[in-house]
Amino acid sequence: MLAALILTFAAVFLLVFALWSAIGAIRKTPTATLKHRLRRMAGNEWDNQATDNVKNIFRKETPVEQIIHRLPLQGPVGRLLEYSGTRLSPTIFTILNFGAFTTGFIVVLVLKGNLPLALGGGILSASLPSFILKIICVRRRSKLDEQIPDALILISRSLQAGHSLAGAVEMVGQMMPEPAGGLFRVTYEQQKLGMRITDAVASLPERIDSVDLRFFVTIVKMNNEIGGGLSETLEKLAETVRSRVQVRRQIRVYTSEGRISGYILSGLPFVVFGMICVVSPGYMEPFFTNETCRYVLYAVLAAQAVGFLVIQKIVNIRI
Repeated sequence: MLAALILTFAAVFLLVFALWSAIGAIRKTPTATLKHRLRRMAGNEWDNQATDNVKNIFRKETPVEQIIHRLPLQGPVGRLLEYSGTRLSPTIFTILNFGAFTTGFIVVLVLKGNLPLALGGGILSASLPSFILKIICVRRRSKLDEQIPDALILISRSLQAGHSLAGAVEMVGQMMPEPAGGLFRVTYEQQKLGMRITDAVASLPERIDSVDLRFFVTIVKMNNEIGGGLSETLEKLAETVRSRVQVRRQIRVYTSEGRISGYILSGLPFVVFGMICVVSPGYMEPFFTNETCRYVLYAVLAAQAVGFLVIQKIVNIRI
């Protein structure tokens, strides 16, 4: 049993290492770098020669990439990857999910020898990359929300100094750190490829899901249609966004006790269960051998998950 476990661990480790090495090699190739930059700059459908060249490049895909792109969940996966700001393509992310599913399935199957339980372990392992990616998206959006007021003030000052909107966007891309700098830098590159600056700005929400950024896009569209003082409007928007950020911080402080309570109440039963299994393994043995006890254990796990989600729903106040 021990030898089989060691061999399984070695096989899974080598599989994951091979996949990761292949992904790293693919990401460093000039073709992958070019595709990544062109994919970020081709956010909207705009009719010009640059877009046709981008589409021609994307048509040169391997059969594996063509099969993966036809999967039903590739649209949400692509948006999630775009929101996270990572350089992973949907193809590589799908391969990572498959590798995680295979790893979890093999490990649970060797340890427990139960096919349904192994499937559950594989599904749980496959959801781990998406969970990590969503955390990255939330942190990137929070960091952007902190930077938007400064970016708006910088654009407003540039307009007052006589620069065009494209020049102001270029300045934000050069002076602001990530993620704001990268987003506005891509917007300026789209404008250089022939896209109208208003259309390039309108494509910003396609690369990250931010309500404050949508306010900026709406103001630019309205100013393009009806005119007016864009710099003054952006200054007022910057004050509003900064007030929203302050309110978010206050709410996070007020709800910190509820969030910590949710983490403790959700994690404490697992800690106690693990400690009892280590101190007195025979005491918890019926939960793994008796069918009724297993169903009770599954019900408890489901109740814990539902309780954690309810607590998160209560303390997650959107502004």
